[in-house]
Amino acid sequence: MTEEAPARIADLIALGVSFDEEPGLEGGHSRPRIFSVDGAATGERIARVLAEAVLARPLVEVSEDELAQELWVTGGRCVGLVTNRRAVTARSPAGDRRCCAALWEQTTNPRARPAMASQWPIGAGAAVADLEFVQLHPTALAGTSLAS
Repeated sequence: MTEEAPARIADLIALGVSFDEEPGLEGGHSRPRIFSVDGAATGERIARVLAEAVLARPLVEVSEDELAQELWVTGGRCVGLVTNRRAVTARSPAGDRRCCAALWEQTTNPRARPAMASQWPIGAGAAVADLEFVQLHPTALAGTSLAS
């Protein structure tokens, strides 16, 4: 991942993220290597640019203010998602991140609806991949006052 960082920064710049001119120095780093956008606004700005890029894609459907209720499972395979408004068929439905949090005993995310948490991912036949990229927050460690 660190070897790809320069290319991913270039990708974000090409999408319109306006990073500060010089990388910053943080923590115990020996040299400046943190790319920021107006200091603490980095996450919000990157998220906004990525959201705009997704919304610009004609084959992507975004539904806001719609509550995922359960995975639609047929024949032991997940074939879609049932929401408070409709049933959505999909080859690979993107589940609510709270369902992913159900994989761990401790999480800082709100708990998913019990039906979805028990279905996702393995119970619905969904594949699990790239879990090494899930960020685990220190407050989720057992023994901390914020662990749920």
